[in-house]
Order: sequence, then structure tokens, then C-alpha cells
Amino acid sequence: MVKLYHKEKTREVKSYFNKRGEEMGQSIKKFGEFVREKRLEINMTLREFCRKTGVDASNWSKVERSIKKPPKSKEVLEPIADILELDGEEYNTLYDLATISHVPKETLTDEKILESLPILFRTARQGPPSRKDMEELYEMIMKGETDEDN
Repeated sequence: MVKLYHKEKTREVKSYFNKRGEEMGQSIKKFGEFVREKRLEINMTLREFCRKTGVDASNWSKVERSIKKPPKSKEVLEPIADILELDGEEYNTLYDLATISHVPKETLTDEKILESLPILFRTARQGPPSRKDMEELYEMIMKGETDEDN
């Protein structure tokens, strides 16, 4: 059986991704918004952030404004998480948002799939799932079942 996150954690995850009153497919908080918010919470300027991470300020500004896709490699995301002092749920959210930004847009129009993406990503990060685990997870997502339902 595929181990999904505890229902309280699942609710926290969904709160980062769902914004009431927005059109379906646009309810995902964007990676750039999330990073910018966290950067500003620790009173760090864009230039200081870029100096510490070694990224180009012009390019990073485009990432924060969702003009350019965010990095997806762990080697780039880990230092960002460290500099932003992210841990636990925020650390996972950084990775989830980076990954989701590389998912084809047509996939993001189905509310059920959209809400299940963080659960899918976090389940997969626990280690390589077996084919059977992936099939079970797929069935749960398609039926709309999560730990919240159990």
C-alpha cells in the first residue's frame, strides 16, 4: 500500500496550492511568488539572495515574476532552501512548486489531479515506488481518495 502523508499535512499542503475564487488551473501558488514571499520574510533583497545563491539577478527576477521556469534540480534547490531558512513543510513546498511548474499546463486543468500533485510528489520522494504502488496511487488520485477520506 502506498504511504500517503497524514491528513493534517495533506491539508497544509493543499493550503499552499489552493486559493479560493480563482479559476481552475490557476489555483497553484507559483514557485516565484513563494520564494519571493520567503525571501522578503527574512528581509533579504533580490541582489543579496542572488549573491548568496550564485544566480544571475536578472534571470532570478524573471523566475520570481513567473516569466522564466524555476530550477528543478536538487543541487540548485537545496541551497535556496538553506538560504531562505526553509524546513519541514516549507522545504517540501519549495520542491513541489518547482516540480509543478514543469508539468504540462493541460494537466493542471483537472481539479482532482491538481490537488493530488503534492501528494504524488511527496509519496514518490519517499523512495522509488514499485509499479504496484504507483498503480494504487493512481487509482486513489482518480477516485479522489487521500488520507483525509480515511
